[in-house]
Amino acid sequence: MIGHLWRAQQGGKTLSLRNLLECEPGMHEANLQEVLGTLEAAHMVHLTERGDWALSRDLDRMALRDIYRASAYPIPDPGAGWEMEDAWNRALQQVLLNVNKSLDASTGCASQKHV
Repeated sequence: MIGHLWRAQQGGKTLSLRNLLECEPGMHEANLQEVLGTLEAAHMVHLTERGDWALSRDLDRMALRDIYRASAYPIPDPGAGWEMEDAWNRALQQVLLNVNKSLDASTGCASQKHV
């Protein structure tokens, strides 16, 4: 969700609820509204005067952990196939792989899977 809003922001655009549903075809409207409500409560997104959604914060000044702490959704498995969707997801995959490597190194559990 945040990736879609970030891409729109880079183009000076916002996204309607309908646009977001098109970006996330497997998501039901009620779930999408719940996610947006959670992100809005965390001051990460806001509803514009036109009724579209936009990022409220600069993602360069926000840690990935802050994004996931604001939601009830798990960090995605970096090898589940979603990472090939676009450049945003490929970058996220690389971050998650680096986190996993750090966890493995600090715990000495290279054979365990961390997500």
